[in-house]
Amino acid sequence: MQHLSSPLDKFLQIVLECFLFKDFEADLLEPASETLVALICSRKEYYNHLVQTFISNQNSPELRTRLHDAFATLSSGVPHTLPETLLRRRDVSGFREILFRFLMNVRGFLRVK
Repeated sequence: MQHLSSPLDKFLQIVLECFLFKDFEADLLEPASETLVALICSRKEYYNHLVQTFISNQNSPELRTRLHDAFATLSSGVPHTLPETLLRRRDVSGFREILFRFLMNVRGFLRVK
């Protein structure tokens, strides 16, 4: 599994950047949220690194605080293990709802700089 770390990290970064900074079809939220939660579960340390990078790249202390709080809420919706996510769709749908609220909150102030 170690040989997959680098490609999975890159994929996680691309998916997060797309969610935060790119236009995407709302119909893709469900499959994309399933992908994102699986990537976060499997690459938790790198996800935390990316979150800290996104936060530290903000110029304003207020924006850093808002982004920190938003990511904390998003992260609270991530199951602790990947098999639990795959076996219980309810967890994924709960994450999808949290992700939707996260995106509604964060995309506006991140895309307006």
